[in-house]
Amino acid sequence: MKTPWDDRIVIKLSEENEWNVRMPAKKSDQPVLWLKHQGNRCRMFFEEHGILTRSLPTVDILSTEEDQPLHMKKDLAEHIQKHGIQAVNPNCDGWELSVQRNTKKPWRVHVLGLGDVGGTLLTGLRLLADEAVEEIGIFDLDTNRRRRWAYELNQIVDPNRHYMAPVIEIEMGRLFDCDMFVFCASKAVPKVGEEGKDVRMVQYEANAQIIEIYAKMARNANFKGIFAVVSDPVDQLCKVVWDRSNRDDKGNWDGTGLLPEQVRGYGLGVMYARAKYFANELNVPFHDGRAYGPHGKDLIVANSIAGYDRQVSESLTEKTVTANLAVREVGYKPYIAPALSSGAISLLHTIWGNWHYSAVEMDGAWMGCRNRRTAYGDQVERMPLPSVLLNNIRQVHDKLAAHE
Repeated sequence: MKTPWDDRIVIKLSEENEWNVRMPAKKSDQPVLWLKHQGNRCRMFFEEHGILTRSLPTVDILSTEEDQPLHMKKDLAEHIQKHGIQAVNPNCDGWELSVQRNTKKPWRVHVLGLGDVGGTLLTGLRLLADEAVEEIGIFDLDTNRRRRWAYELNQIVDPNRHYMAPVIEIEMGRLFDCDMFVFCASKAVPKVGEEGKDVRMVQYEANAQIIEIYAKMARNANFKGIFAVVSDPVDQLCKVVWDRSNRDDKGNWDGTGLLPEQVRGYGLGVMYARAKYFANELNVPFHDGRAYGPHGKDLIVANSIAGYDRQVSESLTEKTVTANLAVREVGYKPYIAPALSSGAISLLHTIWGNWHYSAVEMDGAWMGCRNRRTAYGDQVERMPLPSVLLNNIRQVHDKLAAHE
């Protein structure tokens, strides 16, 4: 029986790190399929100019300085350089389906929670979404609120555009009848003037209880799309979603819920935007500046990769992390830029397969970085990171991974 990978080059790497290559009968123009046995963690990822020294993503994959290329035949090396590698762990049930290309379009996007963030995010989606989005479904426990948003958003029309994604009200039972579920519900948002040092972590306990409900709903619905977390703290809540969706009603782990690559956190887009804003304000070059880590106090901003300056980067990081408090000091909740930079814009770039900032799973933690979704798995941006920067990233990752 023919399988979807019969016409592809397959590299099998055993638990003993012994590997062999199977060449197809005819020439392939698809990435090498790398089957790497490692525990029971389901994870698929893609490397455009792949390397065979890693199995499942760790933060070290962000740096090309850590590469240790293996010796291989010239034709195989050339194929990898041209077409890349799709890595999959075959120890997981159903791995065969995950290697098949996901090219479905258009997408149905469903948004839960129509408060300040959700409503602003929706406005951005309505204005920016193209034919890649079939519908924007909205749900809120307040029926009048969702009716109001559907009523008003559908009256935003650009006379020079032939298509704008329709906004429709949906019932709770249809929440996961979509390709992307966007979680914007939130509880315990501190009032202006009553916030602590890190507002986002104040929300963790309450929002974790809420998001657990929807993680289990996704499990029960056998959801195959993307569970996008926008509510704070996004990185820690991503881990909650993945963990709770993979436990039965008694709390026992069975691994039959969401795959790690189905869960993505959307908080880093605005941190990059704020860092760029402050770089402009300070007249600091930022053309190859980057942001890494969580949407919170452990954020890492690099003023530049080629010309990394630790002191300047730490100054930009401090200004970026405290930017939300600056907005609160003038009497307002800082939700507009996050809803658009981290939310609407980043969500659409995910759908389009473009580079953007979001948190993806890396070795037990959801780590924010520049990445893109491909038909062969997530691809993270890989750059020659200075050792001091990579060490900072490792420390932040370990802290996120230890958070329960």
